Amino acid sequence: MGKSISDVHGVVPAVLSQVDLFAAQTQDVRERLCAAAQLWQFTKGETVAEAVEPVEAVFILVKGTFLNERVFENGKRMLTAVLSPGWPLKVPAVWSGDGSPFGLTARTDAVAILVPQEAFLSVVNSDIHFLRDITTFISRQYQQDTTNLQIRTMCSLDCQLALLLAFHAQSAFHLGHEMGNGTSVEPMDVTQEEFASMLGCSRQKVNGIMRNMERKGMIQRHGRLVEITDYMMLLGLIEEDERVHPNFRKVFEAWHARVVDAGQSKD
Repeated sequence: MGKSISDVHGVVPAVLSQVDLFAAQTQDVRERLCAAAQLWQFTKGETVAEAVEPVEAVFILVKGTFLNERVFENGKRMLTAVLSPGWPLKVPAVWSGDGSPFGLTARTDAVAILVPQEAFLSVVNSDIHFLRDITTFISRQYQQDTTNLQIRTMCSLDCQLALLLAFHAQSAFHLGHEMGNGTSVEPMDVTQEEFASMLGCSRQKVNGIMRNMERKGMIQRHGRLVEITDYMMLLGLIEEDERVHPNFRKVFEAWHARVVDAGQSKD
């Protein structure tokens, strides 16, 4: 599982100070996390964390991307997300001590911060504000997972792809510490094959849905990169059966405002 590397450039404190979940904590909390944290390097295709097995650390990607996936004994593969830098990963599994249903695989060569479970829990349990933020973070992840399950079970592929596109364009796939906080508006580097794997359909089906979205002005494609141009139109697809919770709508409104602001700044 990768190799530990020296943090000669102070990457760990710099990154933890920029991730919402940790940036909101006191200087003492961040210093204790930094003291325990390790910097690791992974090569493309390498297993970072095994599915089902206990997770020994919280991961924060610094460079590269991970796949959140599970490969079954019969060879079938279930992919749920392409994970990007700045996302706190496997927090619920570290908190509970249980195995995560999905593992992590290095999609590219990658560098990540690992905060060992024992040290992470020690810091969390000694600070009531951090404890509150962690429980809120985990609760929102489970709420989002429930929403995703409902959409996967009941909604069309158009609806499901709209949700995946919206989430993968953000700096935090799970709406953790502060919902709707994104740091930038950039095209996402997720392939049609990967979206097809998440949806359980063909790449050709994904391409057809994306062509229709692009024709309606929801997205723009630049080679393999996808840029969202209208979050409210995507939300319309997601709401094909019922309206989302008002808080969820506020998140999409915030994301849409970022896109509008970014467009105005280019003019």
